[in-house]
Amino acid sequence: MLAERTLLLLCAVLLCWGASASAQNTAEELFEMGFNYQTGEGLERDEKRALSYYADALRLKPELFAPLYNSALIYHDRGEYTRAQNLFIKAARAAAALGGDAPRYESMARNGLGTCYQMQGKYESAEKQFDIARRIQSDFVEAHFNYINILVRDERLTEAANALKLADQIAPSDRYQRFRGQLSAKKQKESMEGFGGLGGVICIVLLILGYGIYLRRLKGRN
Repeated sequence: MLAERTLLLLCAVLLCWGASASAQNTAEELFEMGFNYQTGEGLERDEKRALSYYADALRLKPELFAPLYNSALIYHDRGEYTRAQNLFIKAARAAAALGGDAPRYESMARNGLGTCYQMQGKYESAEKQFDIARRIQSDFVEAHFNYINILVRDERLTEAANALKLADQIAPSDRYQRFRGQLSAKKQKESMEGFGGLGGVICIVLLILGYGIYLRRLKGRN
C-alpha cells in the first residue's frame, strides 16, 4: 500500500512539474518541439509526441496555423480523414492571420482539405477545394495537379484541357505530363467511337440505297 501511495505521489509530482514546465513555454516553442518529433530533427521520430506538443500549443493559441496544419498532415497520413479534415478547415481559417503569406498557407490547407474529401469519395467537394486553392495561390502546382486529376477522372475532357493549359501558363511543371497522355488517349477513343457510330449509319444508308437499286433493276428485267 505504501509503495502504491509513493508511486501515485510521484506521478502527481511529475504531472505538476510537467504542467509547470509547459506553462513556461510559448505556443511557438511547443510547436517547435512537436515539429522536431514529427520530422526526427535531432530526436527519434515520434508522431504521437508531436501531436501531444501540437495539442499543448493549440491550448495556448487555438488559432495558430502551424500546429493545426501539421496535426492535419499526421492524421491524413494515418488515414484518419475526418480528423484531418476538421483541422485543415481550422488551418484555412487561421491562415488569415499570417499577413502577406496568408494566400499561400490558406491554399495549402484548402488543398489538404480537398485530398481528405477525395479519399472519402466526396469528389464534388474535393474539386471545389482544389479550385479554391489554385485560385488563391495561382502558382501552387499541387492544387492545379489535383484539380485537373478530378476533371480527368470525371472524363470532363474540355474542362481538363483548359485547366491544363492554364496550369502550364501560370504554374508550369513536369507533373502534368501524365494528363497529356490521358487526355490524348481519351480524345482518340471518343473520335473512334464517334466515327464508328457515323460509319455504321453510313453503311446502313448505303445498304438501303443498294437494295433499292437492286429492286429497280429486278423490276426492269421483269
